[in-house]
Amino acid sequence: MQRAPHHGRQCYSFQRARATFSRPSPSLTLSGPCKSSVIFMVQGTLMAPPSRSAWSEDNRSHWIMIQGVTDLTITGGGTINGKGDIWWKNSWKTDKALPCTTAPTALTFHLCNNLKVENLKIVDSQQNHVSVEDCSDVQLARLSINAPGTSPNTDGIHITRSKDVQVRDCVIKTGDDCMSIEDGTHNRHVTKVVCGPGHGISIGSLGDDNSKAEVSGITIDSVQLYGTTNGAQIKTWQGGSGYAKDITFQNIIMDSVQNPIIIDQNYCDSNTPCKKHESAVVISNVVFKNIRGTTISKDAIKLSCSNSDSCSGIVLENIDLKMEGGKADTQSTCQNAKWHKAGTLLPRICLPSSSPINTHSPVTLLLHLISTILLLQNTTLQTCSSSDLRIYSCISCFTYTLCKMASSVLVLSMVALVMILLCSATATASNASPANETQHNTFSLDNFGARGDGKHDDTQALAKAWNAACSSSRPAVLLIPKGKSYLLNSITLSGPCKSSVIFMVKGTLVAPPSRSAWSEDSRSHWIMIQGVSGLTVTGGGTVNGNGDDWWKNSCKTNKALPCTMAPTAFTFHRCDSLKVENLKIVNSQQIHMSVEDCNDVQLTRLSITAPATSPNTDGIHITRSKDVQVRDCIIKTGDDCMSIEDGTHNLHVTKVVCGPGHGISIGSLGDDNSRAEVSGILIDSIQLYGTTNGARIKTWQGGSGYAKDITFQNIIMDNVQNPIIIDQNYCDSTTPCKRQQSAVEVSNVVFKNIRGTTISKDAIKLSCSNADSCSDIVLENIDLKMEDGKGETQSTCRNAKWRKAGTVIPQPCEAKN
Repeated sequence: MQRAPHHGRQCYSFQRARATFSRPSPSLTLSGPCKSSVIFMVQGTLMAPPSRSAWSEDNRSHWIMIQGVTDLTITGGGTINGKGDIWWKNSWKTDKALPCTTAPTALTFHLCNNLKVENLKIVDSQQNHVSVEDCSDVQLARLSINAPGTSPNTDGIHITRSKDVQVRDCVIKTGDDCMSIEDGTHNRHVTKVVCGPGHGISIGSLGDDNSKAEVSGITIDSVQLYGTTNGAQIKTWQGGSGYAKDITFQNIIMDSVQNPIIIDQNYCDSNTPCKKHESAVVISNVVFKNIRGTTISKDAIKLSCSNSDSCSGIVLENIDLKMEGGKADTQSTCQNAKWHKAGTLLPRICLPSSSPINTHSPVTLLLHLISTILLLQNTTLQTCSSSDLRIYSCISCFTYTLCKMASSVLVLSMVALVMILLCSATATASNASPANETQHNTFSLDNFGARGDGKHDDTQALAKAWNAACSSSRPAVLLIPKGKSYLLNSITLSGPCKSSVIFMVKGTLVAPPSRSAWSEDSRSHWIMIQGVSGLTVTGGGTVNGNGDDWWKNSCKTNKALPCTMAPTAFTFHRCDSLKVENLKIVNSQQIHMSVEDCNDVQLTRLSITAPATSPNTDGIHITRSKDVQVRDCIIKTGDDCMSIEDGTHNLHVTKVVCGPGHGISIGSLGDDNSRAEVSGILIDSIQLYGTTNGARIKTWQGGSGYAKDITFQNIIMDNVQNPIIIDQNYCDSTTPCKRQQSAVEVSNVVFKNIRGTTISKDAIKLSCSNADSCSDIVLENIDLKMEDGKGETQSTCRNAKWRKAGTVIPQPCEAKN
């Protein structure tokens, strides 16, 4: 430890020292300024006293405070443990009979400039975990912040009166806000944060006790929220003043979030009702963009704005929020909100106060015309240009001219009729789009004899509807109507089709609940689409495999049973220019989705779910296919989230959340002495939670071919059992596999920017073949630690030729060149 004295103060730099404090430590303030920059290197554990009695009344606001320091870096990979359990038990939020008292914040930064806090684990704080106050130019990166979901007031990161703050690559699980952004925060950018459990990400509360608050320039980007009570939230008290403006929440995935989107200008966190006031913090220029996922409450969007200072400039763009389990439709509630929408919006938002005229309703047009006539009785004549004659303009502008010319009831009636016809024609022309019925033939399943009650067999109705759509000379839409459940047995829908087809699944497709409904020759697949080009499958509906009976009778569930084939829920075979997007695929009998012998494939915004105990229920399986993109998917299954097998080339996977399950696997390859070829695989920006494996390549002995040019990068792992694996000796057999003299060659594999926690000591396993060892393996910027800091991670290596770049934890085995 080095000391840098300055005017009686002392600054400490822990340089590569391993320091573990098990002795109770009192509240501590470390003050600057310092003579030069300081690195606070925490490689061990800093631990707070376990009892509240160790704290005096005047030091309960913070535990460790650092103030007045410029150019400070805190890092090291160690742990800061607040020992908060006794504080939570004595909180009034846990026991309403107790008084409300102050509890310490674990780590406080006050009046610090050019501050970096990175690569730390902060756990079980007494109250807030990290608080940034009156600071500027701050970077918080690669932090793991953990406390029980029931721990009160344990905000992850709290920021107030600070500017130019960046937060990135953090995992936050607490009992309160993952992040709380309060008064005086300006120019803050948050990206790649995983939050949950907790209360979500909140701006506020602002304006309490009639105070003035100012917040601006906030961007929350590329965030995942899991099981939080709120999602993207702005909350202000009545009676306050000031502003919260220029705020963007974008590119957010939500899973089982209770209240996904909230603006609340009537916030009240009090035991007694709050008084109504005539002022409020003004909320304006707020964007919610590219937000999707599931909620456990019907009100997915809540805009509760003030009567006195309503929120304005609210933009809702590309929102897709559904009820968890598809149990009902989501909805929105709005009060005093001035907003507009862009792109797709689900749920449909409340009608705005200045909404466009419904050009498809003649009654609405006529009523608007009449009201316009009455308003124009004393208005001077106005002329219109031809460019103004569009839907709304043909009512609000063109009627100025015509209405002033009308002098009798008869003429007015004729004008009304002409205007309705004119606007209907204009609306038809202006609204034309590839997905519109003016361009597509629509074939609804209900028009082909389907019952849609989930009990009667609708397989033949689907076959007839498909044949009609596929043979259409114009682009076709095959519609599965919303709000109904269609029972289907095994079916194959074949092409080629005369034109492009959109398979629009808005309702639910459900498989028979019993294995007895399946013949022996139909057990390889449930729904197969083959030989089709230009196919899009979309709609936001559900494909339900009803797999429970299959799982119970699997040899992996009951070793006494024989191993038999089970269906894949959704199979695409020999399909080119394929798009599958915005679907929920649940409880497949075996694999959920299989892409086989396809080219130019896009799989996006899929939610794939099955119990963690369901056997062989891979999420997405890809084989003999090239030029495939997978992005923005949530996969929770009982097997591989993704399995990538022989013949896959040029696959790009990004922004996928995986867990529970077996991780993302390339392989297995080379079984039964077969040849396998896989190349050009990029797995990027992935989060894995509680999976049995992380990034894995697995090949059998005796195979041939190659797996090359593969990159796993920018991956966050949480409680992953085997984070990084190359296994050229894979054996999934009840009897030991024979040793063989050949193997699928594994080369040019990069593991880069991978961090998180594991429950197994062997964080890196490179088990390569004696015959064809894996080569050109790169390990770059790896940081994998034991969950709860229970020990050091390690690596095991055999016959691997590798090199490292940057920091690699655990230290890899010595290379054999």
